[in-house]
Amino acid sequence: IHDYDSIQWPSWEIKYSDILRKPYGELKTVKTNIIENNPLKVSLEIIREYNKSTLKEIVSLDKDLKRIDIYNELLWREPSSNLKISFPLIINSDKGTYDIGTSKYNRLNNTEKLYEVPAQKFAKIENDKVGITILSDSRQGFDKPTDNIIRLTAVHTPLSNYRYECSQHLLDYGLNIFSYSITSSLVNEDNSIKEAELFTKPLNTFKMNIHSGDINNDLTIYSLSDNDARVMCFKKALNQNKYVLRVVDYYGKSLKDIKVNFIKNIKSLYQIRGDEEIIKPLEFENNSFNFDLNKYEIKSFMIEFDNEPTYEDFIYYKLPFNKVGITSNNDRSKSTLKNKISLPKELINNEILSSKSIKYKFDLNSELNALEFNNQELKLDRNYKYAYLLLLNQEKDGNILINNKNVFVQNSFEELGYYDLYGLKLYGQTKDIHQAFAFTHYHKKDKDQVFEDLYLYSIKIKIDSDTLLLNKNKDIALFALTYSNDDYDIICYDKLIDKLEKKKFDYKFTKDEKKYMVEPLNERFKDIFIDRRKVKYVNWFEGHSKQSPSDFYQMKTEKKNNERRKNLKIDE
Repeated sequence: IHDYDSIQWPSWEIKYSDILRKPYGELKTVKTNIIENNPLKVSLEIIREYNKSTLKEIVSLDKDLKRIDIYNELLWREPSSNLKISFPLIINSDKGTYDIGTSKYNRLNNTEKLYEVPAQKFAKIENDKVGITILSDSRQGFDKPTDNIIRLTAVHTPLSNYRYECSQHLLDYGLNIFSYSITSSLVNEDNSIKEAELFTKPLNTFKMNIHSGDINNDLTIYSLSDNDARVMCFKKALNQNKYVLRVVDYYGKSLKDIKVNFIKNIKSLYQIRGDEEIIKPLEFENNSFNFDLNKYEIKSFMIEFDNEPTYEDFIYYKLPFNKVGITSNNDRSKSTLKNKISLPKELINNEILSSKSIKYKFDLNSELNALEFNNQELKLDRNYKYAYLLLLNQEKDGNILINNKNVFVQNSFEELGYYDLYGLKLYGQTKDIHQAFAFTHYHKKDKDQVFEDLYLYSIKIKIDSDTLLLNKNKDIALFALTYSNDDYDIICYDKLIDKLEKKKFDYKFTKDEKKYMVEPLNERFKDIFIDRRKVKYVNWFEGHSKQSPSDFYQMKTEKKNNERRKNLKIDE
């Protein structure tokens, strides 16, 4: 643990003087325990402590992996400090190798101008025979103080708050969950990026319904003839029933005549930009095509396959809308839902949108476009097995009544997840759920609720009667109903997000921690006499101090604002 007294740009910088300091403390081991020991895996739990901070490490060895994995849960409460994890290795080199996403980069030991490296997935030291690599799943700051030491920056909590509203002096306070791993390879068999991909993106297991098909049980969706060409992604295209393959020359070798083979024959092929705009059509033969990559070049391709499965034609229920729930910027005040809430029409770029393979149809042309629950009975078509309802819920998470039965619905305004935010007096929480649609803002009365998310959720109802009763509830609005004969439930058996239970914030701030969270007297004075909404440019600069944050500032204002300040004799 190092002193970290960054004042001017606390959240953005780590100064050279900070990393030169000798540690003033260390998270020391207080307890160890073997928590797993079998022929496939052994895991050791280590508990470390320093003052009010606690670190739980789980060090694991897996029979089939050539690496040591270390999982960490750090409860961090150390002010004005920088925590680094040091790896003293048995090999020496004055040069380190770092992953920068599309390639790897070499840099010498720390200097005054070059020290902290924003590496993405790994940092490595190698000699003429062997290399040792540190993999990281989320912490992306490394430095190399000597020939045989790599350090990973785990957390950094600056001295200054930058401004009292930011509370940057509480940066990284609370729970931090991250993992790193140690692996090695011969120099002529460098596997760092492959191991990094396996470590950061492990295979996940999903359960879905059995379905027929003509593909064998063993299959490879795609394969490349040159292992030096790294696939960055293979995914569905944004707005079309096509696929995107993105490839990079990671090692900078200028690769020629790379052949890609797919599991199915190609119908159309295009080279595209990163935003999926088409550059030009390309030639292909059956299920393959060839291409070149210049040194470190990235290329993206859009592929349409032959005989793609045609999904059922969804049947959209014509709902008897009774409220205005979708508004444009010009008529935000026309909402008739509870609290004058409405979806922003500018974010619904198509009348029909898809979520988890289910399509929903919004009504963007009628005056009424939302259905508030008011004991309506909807007549259902018994030729279909399921009805999928797209809902807005203004009440807290809980059960609502549909057909006089309890159905659980999430609150549409509560965030799906965040880590501890001590400056806002919040402990982290996550919801292990899937939202159908997410909006980056919504309309309320006549205003945009900027930076406030809104989520719509999908509810599946099994059709076992001729009617569907929407029990009265002003907090619930229905925007679309879709019939389907398919059960689209897909269950993941693996952990995809960290599980954080919601709990009341009970941390007691120290006097110093609390001092930087309160608006200083001089800031209150400025708020009284300066209309900040009319300030044209604001540049908070030097002058942050240990005693009083944001004591000095500089601003340029409109002419009348300058006159106002002059008349009030406020010393800029």
